[in-house]
Amino acid sequence: MEPTLHFRLFFIEGSITILIAFISMGLLPNYPNSTMWLTAEQRHLAQVRVVEDIGEADVEYNHFARIFEGLILAIKDLKVYLFILLSVLEALGASFSNFFPTFTSTLGYSTTITLLIAAPPWVVPAITNLFDAWHADRTGERFFHLIIWWGVAIVGYIIAASTMATAPRYFSLYLMTIGYTGNAVTIVWAANTFPRPPSKRAVALALVTSISRAGSIIGSYIWKASWGPRYHQTMLITSCSYAFGIIVACSNGLLYCYEGYSNRTDLVLQVIRRLLICENKHMEQLEIDSMERAQLERIEKAAELEGTTFEEAVMRRKQFRYLY
Repeated sequence: MEPTLHFRLFFIEGSITILIAFISMGLLPNYPNSTMWLTAEQRHLAQVRVVEDIGEADVEYNHFARIFEGLILAIKDLKVYLFILLSVLEALGASFSNFFPTFTSTLGYSTTITLLIAAPPWVVPAITNLFDAWHADRTGERFFHLIIWWGVAIVGYIIAASTMATAPRYFSLYLMTIGYTGNAVTIVWAANTFPRPPSKRAVALALVTSISRAGSIIGSYIWKASWGPRYHQTMLITSCSYAFGIIVACSNGLLYCYEGYSNRTDLVLQVIRRLLICENKHMEQLEIDSMERAQLERIEKAAELEGTTFEEAVMRRKQFRYLY
């Protein structure tokens, strides 16, 4: 393809994406109670399900001060930065997806056969994603539903770097794609971790999803033609990216701030897990008189939706815990 034509197609595709994004801003609802394409009964059910998950109702704030408050809360939360780091490493580790046909071509087949055999490996993560999502929802666990699949992907990278034999190298493609199963859990885990207030949740998710694309940008530079066909350097970088998401050590002071540890380092994911466990313990000390007015308002709304008393809604609110 001519370079000029390539850039033209790039701008055309990019312009279409931007156009759809602006259209979606007006079509996608912000809250269950503002979803116009649902019936009143369905909107009520959606709000009740939100209450069952976190013990508070979604209250829509349009005031700029509320939005700015969410921004301040997000940038002051250590967990936001941990999830950003986690997502960047995840995107870098999964950068093979952009060069999948290129890597598949190292098996030595024609272009047509290469494109055909590049499709089946993606059937596996489509199945494992469904199972992982179902099981994570049933158990309320996130940490192991993420790292197990990354571990499988690392094994795939090791096999691919170790041999040029057709059968094991093709098998490694299946293991690599399985890593995407874990990737699907990350943004869900982030959403579970920053549920309230809604403005903080919106900012936190925006920061995590947008900055994480830096991993994809870096990933576009690690599949050099000069490193092929074995791509040893690439396999090492992508393996380390997933591994760092699991085993990169954090400073001793990080956990000390939350649980009083003075002689411990921990894993990035494990740190997130420990922080959430610690915050769950902190929530048990929450009293009604210490709640902010915004919290009281959301709990009152939750009580109204569920048809319960304010005291019962407070007890349900206290039952909310982070998922780890």
